[in-house]
Amino acid sequence: MVDQDRVALAALERNRVLLGADSVAIVSGDALDYLQRTAEWFDIVFLDPPFRQNQWDQLLALLPPRLRPGARVYIEAGEPVDPPPLWVELKRARAGQVSYQLWQWSEA
Repeated sequence: MVDQDRVALAALERNRVLLGADSVAIVSGDALDYLQRTAEWFDIVFLDPPFRQNQWDQLLALLPPRLRPGARVYIEAGEPVDPPPLWVELKRARAGQVSYQLWQWSEA
């Protein structure tokens, strides 16, 4: 889990301990920088970038090389994000001011 906000990081750590999720790593930093330097592969990704910073193009360009085939990506945003090619949208809904979607990576 990658976040820059100290309060969010503390909440992530509390939840990690509460759930006994010992294999979950929490990283303090910028998600875009993390994606550029990591060699990890992901099956599940949760994206909740700051709504008004419009980082979708950058995130969606950096993410696919780190995904295993069939990986699922959960997205929260102010408005729905249109999936680019090679993505399949599995679900789209809204809860209050938050749009949420579930995509699947379908690498050709």
